[in-house]
Parts: sequence; C-alpha cells; structure tokens
Amino acid sequence: MLIKIIHIFGITNRHIKQTLNYLVASKLKLGLLVNFGKDSLSDKKIVL
Repeated sequence: MLIKIIHIFGITNRHIKQTLNYLVASKLKLGLLVNFGKDSLSDKKIVL
C-alpha cells in the first residue's frame, strides 16, 4: 500500500495521475492520497 500525504486546497486529477504513476512504478496495487490542506481531512482511495 502506497500512502501519499499532501497539504493543498484540493485533490486534482494531476495528483491522482501522479499517485497512479507511483503505484505502477512500485508495482503496488493500492494507494491512498491524503490531503490535510482543507479545514477537514480529505482522502482518495486509488486501486490498480
């Protein structure tokens, strides 16, 4: 499992694509993109 932690206003397609590239390069199947940039935590589960 790959976990990517960021601190920005919102998760964009660019962040999702970058996480997908990390998954492919590391040969992992599951990624969690976590953003602490808003008032509350937001996350995105990414599965290959």
